[in-house]
Amino acid sequence: MVSANGNPGHYAAYHMKYPFLVPVFPRFLTNWWQSYTHALDKGAMMLEGDAKRLDLQLIAMIKDAQELLAGMGYKLESKVFMTGFSASGQFVNRFATLHPEMVKAIAVGNFTMYPTAKLNGVTLNYPWGIADIRNYTGKEFNKAEYDKIAQFCYIGDEDQNDQPYNVDYGISEEETRAVNDLFGYDYGVPKWERKWNFVRQLGYDKSIQFNVYKGVGHGYADNIFKDILAFFQANNGDRIVKIKAHTTAFGDE
Repeated sequence: MVSANGNPGHYAAYHMKYPFLVPVFPRFLTNWWQSYTHALDKGAMMLEGDAKRLDLQLIAMIKDAQELLAGMGYKLESKVFMTGFSASGQFVNRFATLHPEMVKAIAVGNFTMYPTAKLNGVTLNYPWGIADIRNYTGKEFNKAEYDKIAQFCYIGDEDQNDQPYNVDYGISEEETRAVNDLFGYDYGVPKWERKWNFVRQLGYDKSIQFNVYKGVGHGYADNIFKDILAFFQANNGDRIVKIKAHTTAFGDE
């Protein structure tokens, strides 16, 4: 179990009795707008030095943990569960798209990067799509492995923080405008429903599940924790399984 944000990951790992890895990546104090490291944005993928290729650093952490645990006698799968929320949800979303061979299932409070090079006539470069990911990873998008990832993506009905950023370091104004025109300038549930329609349009609604929780904004809630646990438990085998998720953040519905 790998989490880019500890709370739901810890909850699921505790109840499933799975090893739990929390990677820690620095965010710069100076020129911080040039890279959003824990969102794995375009700027983050262009960094050098100690912060170079955070995605590969995470893979190294995963493999190191697997080797250590295997040496202690634990039997492990090669793929991992991943969770994240907000910026860290974007990290998980993007990491799973870049390296689907590493990931079994994800549960994220966000959905930003689409597994396509073009959507409704708009070219989607990284971090919104796969048109140019070879420039960053040296490899093409692995659709066969991506199709195997079970994905649970959620938002609160009071969340007003789900939108493409108006400025992303290294992206032209023209591209920024085209992406925002595509996804829309509104916030919250209307945009989330539009995103779901894009998922369906691309034919990924069999492996991806979207859910809206009533009564919560940009944060966690009891039923989100429960559903993430249920989702990972349901997708612990060889099939992709959608769950009957709660409709409210708290209570029994």
